[in-house]
Amino acid sequence: MLKRTRSFLVLVMLLMTVTMSAQVTTATMSGKVTAQDEPIIGATIVAIHEPSGTRYGTVTNVSGQFNLQGMRTGGPYKVEISYVGYQTAIYKGINLLLGENYVLNVSLKESSELLDEVVVTASKESNMKSDRAGAIMNANRDMISNTPTISRSISDIMRLSPQGADVGNGFAVGGGNYRQSFVTVDGAAFNNTFGLGGNLPANGSPISLDALEQVTVAVTPFDVRQSGFTGGAINAVTRSGDNQFRGTAYMYFNNENLKGSKVDDYELLRSKAQYYTYGASFGGPIIKDKLFFFVNGEYEDNVTAGSNYRPRTALGESYSGGNIHRPLQSDMDDMRGFLLNKYNFDPGKYNDYSTDTPAYRVMARVDWNANQNNKVSFRFTKTHTKDSNFPTSSVSPLSTSALYPGGTSTEVIDGKPVGTIAPGQGRTSKYALSFSNSNYYQVRDFTSVAGEWNSRMAQGAMNNMLRFAYSYQDEPRSFDGPLFPTVDILQDGAVYANFGADLFTAGNLRQTKVFTITDEFNWNVGINKFMAGFQYEHTKAINGYMLGGAGYYVYSSWSDFVNDETPKAFAITHSNSPDMSQFLAELKFQQYSLYLQFEVTKRV
Repeated sequence: MLKRTRSFLVLVMLLMTVTMSAQVTTATMSGKVTAQDEPIIGATIVAIHEPSGTRYGTVTNVSGQFNLQGMRTGGPYKVEISYVGYQTAIYKGINLLLGENYVLNVSLKESSELLDEVVVTASKESNMKSDRAGAIMNANRDMISNTPTISRSISDIMRLSPQGADVGNGFAVGGGNYRQSFVTVDGAAFNNTFGLGGNLPANGSPISLDALEQVTVAVTPFDVRQSGFTGGAINAVTRSGDNQFRGTAYMYFNNENLKGSKVDDYELLRSKAQYYTYGASFGGPIIKDKLFFFVNGEYEDNVTAGSNYRPRTALGESYSGGNIHRPLQSDMDDMRGFLLNKYNFDPGKYNDYSTDTPAYRVMARVDWNANQNNKVSFRFTKTHTKDSNFPTSSVSPLSTSALYPGGTSTEVIDGKPVGTIAPGQGRTSKYALSFSNSNYYQVRDFTSVAGEWNSRMAQGAMNNMLRFAYSYQDEPRSFDGPLFPTVDILQDGAVYANFGADLFTAGNLRQTKVFTITDEFNWNVGINKFMAGFQYEHTKAINGYMLGGAGYYVYSSWSDFVNDETPKAFAITHSNSPDMSQFLAELKFQQYSLYLQFEVTKRV
């Protein structure tokens, strides 16, 4: 059998951190060619990716071994092994898995023994095997398309790994934290590099599942290329075109009519909500056997239900339970009318509304077989998502009990006075309602570009991979209507109504840009394989955050606001620059990594 031992020598030169990104985008094939138990030197190995005609070639070395690096994942492959005086052996139906080494050992027969070539078709019972570098789960295209998923997130594919689980905010491996895993697609980082929210950008779905060819989850990889994590290394590659034009179209839908409306005898209010996804993929040849393309587009026509809280229609109506809140419908209508007439500002609706939250994802990829020794690929993805959020209850670092001191209500409900209202009853309590334009959208845009050049030298004994990757995560906040100060209207010391921008929305921004360039050189000498790699990574992060960036006012009553009385409290945030423009915090850091790996393969 084959026994493989690895020794690692890793020298890391860094500026701020000591991590290196996990980046694996191709597969490997290796093996040994013998005849009558003796190694054959100089046998020709040609592997052909049959759908695209992509060819990989090398010759066996002095120990009869061969190693093909940087191979396209998937298949099926046809592999021809030939040598003068011996019958050509042909192996068909071979499929390669991302990040794994497919082992193919061949014993040739003298040409006098057989008149025809020997053809072997790979199957589950075949002696051909994959040499795994640790505990790895690999999901190919069939597994991805057949896996049930509601969110259509790559996280649902990751959960096929028995060592991993979705812990709510992301995918965790081996009982660790979800932030300890590292995700790449075509070698580009697909992590939430800013750190707020889940471990994936774009609300957990940075790329369409229909655009993915394979996904691997490596738990304990002993490969120096897979680093920069303490949980799991998740690598994925996108689909490529081939010599046949192929296309798919799909639609997924969900709406409020597919949800329940009752809990026992309690009738639930169902606002309009829909989640319709339309997608299509198309790929094929630009030049047969040479140049290929693949594109995928996905659009979500989403409508998110708004607040299901209702105002009261008259004084004396109870608001102690259910979805009824204290404000009167007539008061809310009066407030909206006053704001429209005096300030030409529409605060929006206060109930029975829905919000459009569309999203889209696009991916385009081009693959070029320049010749048998040079393969180039380029991939672009862009995702836009946004979700609607109700205004926050926080006033930090201000004190809620100071802003909302509470008081005593003289209103009588069911024959009893309401009495004391406790301090700290803010804009999300049962005493208040907010207008819809106080909601905010959390925009989550993600753009990624990756390019890779694989080249072979010295009849396949040497291989070099050069890759660049760029990821741009842009997550500002937005809102409907013009910018208007945040206003809390109190009654009996508790918030009665809220309108204007959410308190923390104006100027809220989180943004990261990550650029990575990687070069890896492999050299096969006899039973020895050497790899040397260099990686440079540059990250820039920007954060904007203000409390009351548009101004924050608290009025003790609606009449105080109408009559321009002095507010109970006021706050605004601005920089100390002459024009008081917003201050944006910026962070830049660079990382340099040099890594070496020595591998010995021998027969024992």
